[in-house]
Amino acid sequence: MEEELALTAKYDVWDVIDEPADINIVGSRWVFRIKRDSNGKILKYRARLVAQGFTQMYGIDFQDTFAPVARLSSIRAVIALAASEDWELHQMDVKSAHLNSPIDTAVYMRLPPGYSQNGKVALVKRGIYGLRQSGNLWHKTLTSAFTELELARSAVDQGVFYSHDDEGTTIVYEGLPYI
Repeated sequence: MEEELALTAKYDVWDVIDEPADINIVGSRWVFRIKRDSNGKILKYRARLVAQGFTQMYGIDFQDTFAPVARLSSIRAVIALAASEDWELHQMDVKSAHLNSPIDTAVYMRLPPGYSQNGKVALVKRGIYGLRQSGNLWHKTLTSAFTELELARSAVDQGVFYSHDDEGTTIVYEGLPYI
């Protein structure tokens, strides 16, 4: 929990403010998970603070939720192409990915259990897991970064980006974010 709260402080995820009147306030809760290796040995304990997005109201707390990811058939095609062309494949994971995305609407959230709640709430400034628009915000952040890197979006699959030049071909795809 301390690691997760340190990440929210590092990314400046929310401001603590007085609870406004007549505003929808989204709840929050902790989700705990044990990560294990292939033999079942415990690798680490994970705590993630999630917003209770099911309490959000369309048009007030969120607008868009659409977040494309690469289709499995596209991923298979990229792997087949890489095998036939003898390309190197690399994979990466963005730790706490949604916390990297600025939020575009005012969302008020109850402070996490364990925080002092004396009439205070969090004004959320970045995507938090559980918010309905978090996937959409993360997609916009990635798309912006890929555009700056001059990658083009596939016309067939919006979750696939590519670049082709004299030095070779680069293909990037968006996968599903996991907790």
